[in-house]
Amino acid sequence: GQTIAERDTRIADLDGHIENLGQTIAERDTRIADLDGHIENLGQTIAERDTRIADLDGHIENLGQTIAERDTRIADLDGHIENLGQTIAERDAQIFERDNQLASLSQKLSAIINSRSWKITRPFRFAGRLVRGEFQTALSPLRPYAQRVGHQFRRIHLLWRILPTVIRLGGGLPATAVKTCRVLKREGVEGILRRLRFAHHEALGRAAEVQSSPSGLSSIDYRTEDAALRGFIPLLEDTPPESTLARLICFYLPQFHAIPENDAWWGNGFTEWANVLPAVPQFEGHYQPHEPTDPLGYYDLSNPEAQHKQVELAKRYGISGFCFYFYWFGGKRLLDTPIENYLADPSLDLPFCLCWANENWTRRWDGLDSEVLIAQSHSHEDDLAFIFHIAKYMRDTRYIRIGGKPLLLVYRPCLLPDAKATARRWRGWCRENGLGEIYLAYTQSFEAVNPEDYGFDAAIEFPPNNSNPQNITENIKSLDTAFCGTVYDWRSLVTGSENYRLPNYKLFRGVCPSWDNTARRKNKGAILVNNSPGLYRRWLRNAIEYTREHFANPDEHLVFVNAWNEWAEGAHLEPDAKHGYALVAGDARCPDRTVGAVWSPSCTGDT
Repeated sequence: GQTIAERDTRIADLDGHIENLGQTIAERDTRIADLDGHIENLGQTIAERDTRIADLDGHIENLGQTIAERDTRIADLDGHIENLGQTIAERDAQIFERDNQLASLSQKLSAIINSRSWKITRPFRFAGRLVRGEFQTALSPLRPYAQRVGHQFRRIHLLWRILPTVIRLGGGLPATAVKTCRVLKREGVEGILRRLRFAHHEALGRAAEVQSSPSGLSSIDYRTEDAALRGFIPLLEDTPPESTLARLICFYLPQFHAIPENDAWWGNGFTEWANVLPAVPQFEGHYQPHEPTDPLGYYDLSNPEAQHKQVELAKRYGISGFCFYFYWFGGKRLLDTPIENYLADPSLDLPFCLCWANENWTRRWDGLDSEVLIAQSHSHEDDLAFIFHIAKYMRDTRYIRIGGKPLLLVYRPCLLPDAKATARRWRGWCRENGLGEIYLAYTQSFEAVNPEDYGFDAAIEFPPNNSNPQNITENIKSLDTAFCGTVYDWRSLVTGSENYRLPNYKLFRGVCPSWDNTARRKNKGAILVNNSPGLYRRWLRNAIEYTREHFANPDEHLVFVNAWNEWAEGAHLEPDAKHGYALVAGDARCPDRTVGAVWSPSCTGDT
């Protein structure tokens, strides 16, 4: 019985122990469940950390690439700074040289002022200042009388200048004196001056005629040439030429359609015609405004039909292509509707290329920093964005190529932070993206340096810029007393083409049929007078002859025309109300055929 009682007690103890073990096991199960949840959370955390590590690895790789690009940029800037340092040293040397010249001139000026002749001529200088109205004193009432005297002196000065030429032309002094007396009796002093001016210009024209002509061309009579294109020349009713001796590429302005930016800057609906229409003559004989005529008239380039007419006209007269001005400002594009329409329409089958007008846009139309409307933003990144965008144009089958290389022009490469670095980036991008090699050229609009200085292949003449035409402002009788522009003799540009200077780099020749930016600059314009379709033809022939002589590669037989349609700057081949089709007809023609003939190897006669 005791044993049974002990066993019962032992059983009760064991039951209690088993119950405790059960509780312990339950606690352990709860703990294990907690640990499983914690382990699951840790696994998620580890996966998140792995993802974060992968992101950081990618970010580090991008930072490495950025650092490499920055190192490249720093190297480019170091090179640019070194070049600037050399340029500054050269400028310092030039300044030193100018200082020495200035000191020498100052000494000469002091010697002149202290000389007896300077003191003797003092009354004449005083009279000149009185005539010009520089004295706002009690002497002012004398000004009208002084002006009359000054006017007579100017007549005498004109007579003194032109009389020697007239004497040589008229057979000597006695014969000239007899003729002068007869005219004086019949027509007075004004008649003499008028006839002397005419005789003087005749003499100059004959002197020009006897100059030796370029190699391979027969002598051309300037007056006969002008007579063939005098007055309003009608549209040529003939088939387009099959070939020409050079490719004529015309600069093409797309400003003849409205855009929101021009609406904001210049007024609603503004186009280039808004400048052209109100232009007025500034002096006697000044041709303004330039008015377009049919079939183009006052066209709108947002209408594709206008470009179809332009292409038809250009092909009919032997124009080989258009060079569109392209406006890009750090990714912002302006006036690109015409070139986009052109690209989208394969029936516009005239070849084309682009010229990046990489200036600021200003209210004065001069590209300088005053009153900037939209500025350029040149950078490494912008270089790549630019070439990426225009690649679609250069891939077009109509795009102008030289030796298979797409031709890209830059208006002012000197404005690029580092033109050589830009050229390297463009060439590298084109090679890596299937375009191959490209042909880079720049217009000599503001600079005339070796294109290799910019990493380019060639330069392009851009008359009248950098052409130094003869300034004849003092000889012009102004109708507008507020006129303060400059007048040049366009004929001096033709004279320069008679004997081109040979540069030590590749230079494509350029011509311009006329130039007059009165429409933009009002009474402050730069105006070239004495232009004519006949002399333009002469200039163009000289440029073509030079090109064929100095470029062995036929692909480089290019001549550039400034411009096809710069109406607000008076430079246009498109027909106008005065000349009709005379200027566009002044292309590479046969000397022995009519205005409509094409000057090509198939022409008959001495070519």
